[in-house]
Amino acid sequence: MDKIEHKQMLQRRQALLDLMEGDFAPIEKVPVPKHVASATWFKNAGLADTLETYGLCCFRFKVFSGKVVAAFKILLEEEAAGNLADRPVLVAATSGNFGFAGAILTVSESRVFDIPKFIAVVESTTSEGKQAHLRRSGATVIVAPKGVTAIQYAADTYGQKPGYLVINQYVHPGNLHGQEWVAKKIHRSLGDKVSVFVAAVGSTASVAGAGVYLRPLVPHLKVVGVGSMSEEERVPGSRTEKGAEVGGFDYQSLLDYPLVTSVTKRESFEDSDEFISSSISAGPTSGLVRAGFYHLLADEYRAGRLDAMKNPYGKIVAVFLLMDMFLPYSKEYDEILGVRS
Repeated sequence: MDKIEHKQMLQRRQALLDLMEGDFAPIEKVPVPKHVASATWFKNAGLADTLETYGLCCFRFKVFSGKVVAAFKILLEEEAAGNLADRPVLVAATSGNFGFAGAILTVSESRVFDIPKFIAVVESTTSEGKQAHLRRSGATVIVAPKGVTAIQYAADTYGQKPGYLVINQYVHPGNLHGQEWVAKKIHRSLGDKVSVFVAAVGSTASVAGAGVYLRPLVPHLKVVGVGSMSEEERVPGSRTEKGAEVGGFDYQSLLDYPLVTSVTKRESFEDSDEFISSSISAGPTSGLVRAGFYHLLADEYRAGRLDAMKNPYGKIVAVFLLMDMFLPYSKEYDEILGVRS
């Protein structure tokens, strides 16, 4: 990299850092799904007048995974610790979103770190579409053997290899620290009006971060986590309650409700498809988040506990953390929902 390229890279990094630290908050109001708005329980609860829902769509990067936030913070902390000084090859176990973010920040034309190579280690079950998307981003994709987790394979294969640096997003403190940016964005945009934060459980950092960073700013906040109901019904980018045990962050003690695990894979893709129809870039994990919230909302209404979700002004104002994209899942949308005519 010559001096001009290096200067341009640092300018891009500063612009990204300014965006994270600044006042801009790309939180947009999202519609209530039609099937929910027409449901008897929704009408009886009077939620058409008391509910507002918003989506936080990965800052200004509409076509990027929201994992850019976590990956950027992790890499800044690795650099501050001197671990990037010798330009190591970076390696990360990923379901896809974190790998895409890491590649964008390090080896793409828009990179903000001078790294020679980024290796994304994925599970043997990772779809071809997602692998292809990773390759297009600039990542080198390595598929772990069947029966071996991507985390284990990355650590065993590259952990002690000279010139390589393995980043484990599931335990890296920077993953949690990045959620402070998310908390500040939400608070600057909605203040104490926000009453519910909803995120999928993957690395578990998003849910933990809401409890650590957002709740002190908004004491009445309710934190909701949504996971896949089973391995058979697992939504890409999320984990089951048992699968979330690989995360190194204490998220369970920060939840205000039991982990929501009642959403089917089909529901997640259908809800994501509604986002897309509303011109909101959001993948199946984002669909899982919104569908999970409405499952919980219905249960709380029937139990007579909706008031606990309200802010001091008598409104339920929910923010969904929309972390993924729909682009890598084209084949899955067709398989699960059918091909659009």
